[in-house]
Amino acid sequence: MLMTKRVAVAGSTGFVGYNAVKGLIEAGVSVRGLIRRGSTSKRITELSQIGVETVEVDYNETNSLIEALKECEVLYHFVGVSSQSAAINMYEVNTHITLNLVRAAKRGGVQGFVYNSGLGVNTHTTQSYFLSKLHAERIIRESGLRYTIFRPSYIIGPGDEFSGYLLENILRGGTIPVYGSGEYRVQPIFVDDAVHVYVGCIISDGKWMKTYDLVGKDIVRFVEYIRLFAETLNRKVYFKHVDLEQAYRDAMRQRSKRRYNPYLSVDELDVLISDFVSSPRRLESAFGLGLTPLRVALKKIARKLGYA
Repeated sequence: MLMTKRVAVAGSTGFVGYNAVKGLIEAGVSVRGLIRRGSTSKRITELSQIGVETVEVDYNETNSLIEALKECEVLYHFVGVSSQSAAINMYEVNTHITLNLVRAAKRGGVQGFVYNSGLGVNTHTTQSYFLSKLHAERIIRESGLRYTIFRPSYIIGPGDEFSGYLLENILRGGTIPVYGSGEYRVQPIFVDDAVHVYVGCIISDGKWMKTYDLVGKDIVRFVEYIRLFAETLNRKVYFKHVDLEQAYRDAMRQRSKRRYNPYLSVDELDVLISDFVSSPRRLESAFGLGLTPLRVALKKIARKLGYA
């Protein structure tokens, strides 16, 4: 039996948030999607079409958030950025918005707080992205709210950010830049599995006050992930190995002037080569989940996109 009548989802128009919303709706949960004030995302209409109540908010105004969270029992927090720029302060987004949401949740009567942190967050990290997430985790743990924190690896599915550039290049027969050795590992989790876990937080008790690594079944080297993706698309793949120093110099340039991958910033390159992996057993056991094998997940993505 569902333990929750209504939840709020911050970041409901993003890839992860939108898929989580759909999963919650399918499970019979009433969902209120928080939309950044002034957003023009086409997903706002799509959210309304599937029965989501949408509310515009200013994430920097606590009163705006308190009003939006009224009568919601659980808040899912998927707002975040993975890179720093002159226009985007990673700490203001990943850490300060978390603080605002926690304050609003406490004052608005929210009982549970579900947060997407990052695989690789630990007390020894020196990387800006993981530090911003670490500070956010501390705010949540010290809040007095019931919480569940997830530390996801790359979440993959149709339209995900991690695979988008790879898909584009593979389909047009372009070369895929591989930074350094390409031997660093990734552990993608299929979006349907991630959604199963998010919904599981509120379907059964016992998931609160815990932190889980949100990881996939298979650990693969980055170059192997690209090969598997190309194989699934029935395409050949061509690699261009890029010296790591060159890669960092390129990532420091403005997006329009990057030679290798216009979407990869210094912070995102840091995360990619970090080689953080984890055992999926605790996640599978806690949520009664048989994780989707990577090959199967990639086939599902290709089929959904019309390439298999």
